[in-house]
This record gives sequence, C-alpha cells and structure tokens, in this order.
Amino acid sequence: MKMSFMRNLTLTILLLMSLTEAFAACPPRMRGINLVPLPSGWYNGAVEMQFPTATQIAYYKSVGMNSIRLPIHWEDLQPILGNDLDARFIGHTVDFLDQAHAQGMKVLIDLHNYARYRNQLVGSPAVPASAFRDVWKRLAAALVNHPAVFAYGLMNEPHHTGGLWHTVAQSGVDGIREIDAVRPIYVDGDGWSNSQNWPKENPLPFVNDPSKKIVYEAHIYFDDDFSGRYKTPLGDADVAARATQRLQPFLSWLTTHGQRGAIGETGVPQDDPRWLAALTKFLDMTDAACVDWFMWAGGGWRESYELSLEPINGKDRPQIKLLRSRL
Repeated sequence: MKMSFMRNLTLTILLLMSLTEAFAACPPRMRGINLVPLPSGWYNGAVEMQFPTATQIAYYKSVGMNSIRLPIHWEDLQPILGNDLDARFIGHTVDFLDQAHAQGMKVLIDLHNYARYRNQLVGSPAVPASAFRDVWKRLAAALVNHPAVFAYGLMNEPHHTGGLWHTVAQSGVDGIREIDAVRPIYVDGDGWSNSQNWPKENPLPFVNDPSKKIVYEAHIYFDDDFSGRYKTPLGDADVAARATQRLQPFLSWLTTHGQRGAIGETGVPQDDPRWLAALTKFLDMTDAACVDWFMWAGGGWRESYELSLEPINGKDRPQIKLLRSRL
C-alpha cells in the first residue's frame, strides 16, 4: 500500500512538473474577439459607423477573453492616399481604445483591406508600396502612446496579389518601425491567409523585423468552401478531423520556420451543435501550440447572422458557452 502511494505521488509530481514546464514554454497568450464597427463596416462616405460599445467589451471580458481584434478600413482611415488620417475616424478609434483600456482589454489594430485600396492592389502603380508604408507610419504615430494597443495587424486576408504581397508587406513593417519598435506586428499570408493552404501560398517567412516581434496570422473556417459563410448544411462531415486537416499545415509551418503564429479569425455557426466539435479540436490544437486566436465575431450584427457571438436576450450562444468552459 505504501509503495503504491509513493508511486502515485511520484507520478503526480512528474505530471505537475511537466504541466508547469509546458505552461512556462508558452508566452502570455491573446485569446480574443473580433469586434467589428458596423452597420456597414465602413463609412463609405455617407453612413457614420458605430464602433462597438463598452457593454460589448464587458461581455467578452466576462467570457474570459483578454483582447480584441479591431478591423478598420483604410479608405475611412485615410480618404486620400498619402494625405492626413481622418480626424473623426481616429477620434472614434481612440474613444474605443479608451473604453477597452478602462476594462483591461488589449486591442490589435487590424487594417481590413485584403491588400487593396479602393479596389486597387497594394504594390501596383495606383497604390505603391510607399503608400502602404505611409499609412502605417501615420497610424502608428497616432496610436503609439495608447496603452490599450498591444499590436498592429498589417493587412487582413491578402489574396490574388500575384506575389506582390510578399514584397509590399515589408513596407508596412518599415512604416510601423519608424515610429514603434516595441509592439508586435501580426502579418497575414497571401491566399486569404488560409491556414490549410498557408505553406503553398507562403512557402517562406517574408518580412524582416529589427525588433524580432513578427506574428504570422492565419485564418480558419470549417465549412465546405473555407469562406466562413456556412451556406450549406453540415451533412456527415467529420468536422473535428477537418479542423486538424486545416490547422495543422499552418502549425507545422510555424515549427519548421521557428515563427510565432496566431489565428486572426475563426468561428462556427450555432445552427447545428455538431460544429462545436470543430471548435473544440481547434481549441485543443491552439492550446498545445501556444497560438493566439480571435473569434469571429462580435459587434452590432443582426441577430440572425450565423457567426455572431452576441448574446440573444441576455443569454450566451452555444459557441460562447463552450469558450467560457475553456477560458
């Protein structure tokens, strides 16, 4: 009996030591929410967008999240390429940051433009790399002293760039580093930042940072076409296996190249509880890999939006119930 007790005690101590070492190996992680300015997402020259509210920030903090990815639109931020930033837009952004800071939430500023400005590709003659450097230099200068800002998101979901993104991304990094040498820079990959296709679309790391604080950012959804629209019924797909298939290529790429990584967007709908198996597998894998993530999405969405995580009549959606149990 005594020998059995000592053996169990030894195994328990070894397990605790292993868990402690694993925890120590992970840097502090950001596990947050995309809080999206709405109704349209952008000014579009007419409608004043509504930034997320203090109540919404408080809700996601109550879930256990510690951070927010804030998507902003280049055209609203800088209506004329190369000119001053829009003072009204910056004012709204700072007001939001103040509210986040008051609640102890950190914010990732995400330029949500798909490697385009007014539908012109960044790196083309219409939108040269110097313009990308310029907007990031100005934005970093406007926000560098705000304590809520923990990182900059260089560009959301570049796609069909013909290789330009891997060249022009450095200009954005350089613009930020002219102003801010401290904060991390999250860098999306070409090919919509798709996690499964990441090694094909982005074979090698493609930016250099003198501060050594680059975080490569992939996105992952679990529907048939990877889009996050979830337009077709689930059917008999093994979504947990699908989650592994789609996430592992990005995680392996990070390991191969010795890079830090994050998932900037992921989410599942609430219309079929089987989708939660994909989210559970995703959480297991990102926990094991020490990878940041940001769920899509919170904000003033219509109640029927399939990926909204906003409560309904004060009650958590199923996805939030799962996240509460893991945070």
